[in-house]
Amino acid sequence: MAHDLSNALEIIVQTSYLLSTAELKEPASDWLGMLDSGVNKALDINQSLRSYIKAHAAR
Repeated sequence: MAHDLSNALEIIVQTSYLLSTAELKEPASDWLGMLDSGVNKALDINQSLRSYIKAHAAR
């Protein structure tokens, strides 16, 4: 499940990056900033989740 989450987040990260290369006018540029903030939070949570799973995985 963590792998699937990472794949979904990668699509969002790449789309956010592509949008950042466009010259957006307000309020779209503000929305992109909100998207980037949410993306970074989601990436941090995903990394924490993956680290937790790795540390607690049955071997």
